[in-house]
Amino acid sequence: MNNGNAAGSGTSLDSTIAYDQAMMKPAPIKHVHYPALIRLNAAVVEKTAPMDADDLASFVNGAVYARQVNDGEAMLLVLDQAADFYDSEHFAFFAARHKSFYYIDRIIVAPSLHGTGVGRALYEDLFGWVAAAGGGIIGCEVNTTPPNPVSHAFHRTLGFKPCGTGSRELPDGGTKQVTYYEITV
Repeated sequence: MNNGNAAGSGTSLDSTIAYDQAMMKPAPIKHVHYPALIRLNAAVVEKTAPMDADDLASFVNGAVYARQVNDGEAMLLVLDQAADFYDSEHFAFFAARHKSFYYIDRIIVAPSLHGTGVGRALYEDLFGWVAAAGGGIIGCEVNTTPPNPVSHAFHRTLGFKPCGTGSRELPDGGTKQVTYYEITV
C-alpha cells in the first residue's frame, strides 16, 4: 500500500485513510438516528422488510447488537435466540438448527458508501463483539429472489457458508426466496 502522497494530488493518503476509518466506526443506534435509518431501510425495502419508528425501536430495544455508522448511513441489527418478540420464518430456521445463535436481521449500507468497507467494518465489529461474548454461530439470509448477488459474494468473502434455503409469500402475491448462511466465531 502506498502511504505517500497520491500521484499528482498533493494530498496525503494517510489523512484520507484516517478519515475513512473514523467514519466507518460502528456506534450504538440512538433515537436521533431513527429518521435516517428508516429512510435508509425504505430505500431498499424490497431486499429487507418495512420498518417504521416503532419497529426500529422494538428492534433496537430487543437486539443484542444494534449499530450504525456515520449518523445513520448504515446499520446492523442482530438478535439472539432469546428474541421472543420476533416472529420470522428466517429466525425460526436458525432456532430449529441451534440452541444458541445470533441472527442478523438486517444490514443496510447507503449506496454512497458501497465499496468503502463500511459493511465489512460493521461485520468485523460484530465478530469481535461475539468473540468477546464467548463466540457462537451467526446466521443470516440473503435474497435469491429478488436477486442480490453482491450480498451473496460479500457474505461468502467474510467466511459465511450456505446452510439452507427458504421462501415466503409476499403480500403482493410474489415469492421471496433466500439462501441461509452461517459462520462460527
